[in-house]
Amino acid sequence: MGKDDWPSQANLGGVRAGPMRCARACVQMDDHPFVRDFIFRELAPSELSLALDVRRAVYVDELRYEAARVLEDPFDQRARHFVGTTRAGEPVAAMRTIEAHARPFELESFVSIAPFLPEAGHPAEMSRMCIIPRFRRIARTQFVHAGMSKLAYAAATAAGITELWCWATLPIVGVYGSIGFHQVPGLSFVHPLFGNNEYHVMRVDLRKLEAEYRRRKHPLADFLFGPSPGASAGPFSSGDEGRGQR
Repeated sequence: MGKDDWPSQANLGGVRAGPMRCARACVQMDDHPFVRDFIFRELAPSELSLALDVRRAVYVDELRYEAARVLEDPFDQRARHFVGTTRAGEPVAAMRTIEAHARPFELESFVSIAPFLPEAGHPAEMSRMCIIPRFRRIARTQFVHAGMSKLAYAAATAAGITELWCWATLPIVGVYGSIGFHQVPGLSFVHPLFGNNEYHVMRVDLRKLEAEYRRRKHPLADFLFGPSPGASAGPFSSGDEGRGQR
């Protein structure tokens, strides 16, 4: 599947089309208060600068990494890029995915994941997930993390991806764990471009994710996958506030 063959965002499960004023279909996540003030969408190749603006705000301005080393790399040319923006178009979050046909993944520059891949499956790597600091706060009218997660899962499912891989520093492992990822035991690496920090490899089986969320009565299940029959509002639906993490 090539870059221009990505399914229309209007066809992504649980996501309905928003204002059609950009090169590709923009999306607005239902009318949930978490995300009604934001639009989450795929970028056209010519719009990569929007994702780079978010990276600059996080990796360079906040974390003080060297811009020339962390803003753009060769993986960007074979990745799909996604952003969350305000309704006015200000980019507030970004991520990219690399599909199996475009392997090797970035993490495969450091570790081998071949022994962990199922024979029948379509893996993809999700990376460069970052959110501008002032939008990390979780509140009644703002949960950008959840919006980006819903977009990632819906887009992956529409593309036939069966599992997503990512990598995170130890303080962030719990953040990815809260959206379904599990650590791969013993698999970690040091990334020289990001301060020689140690990253732990994580994965999520998308074929089992919804069932796992329903079984655990996860408070985000209805938001991510749509309400189950007779479902009552979970604690997040009432707008509990908390401190967001990057």
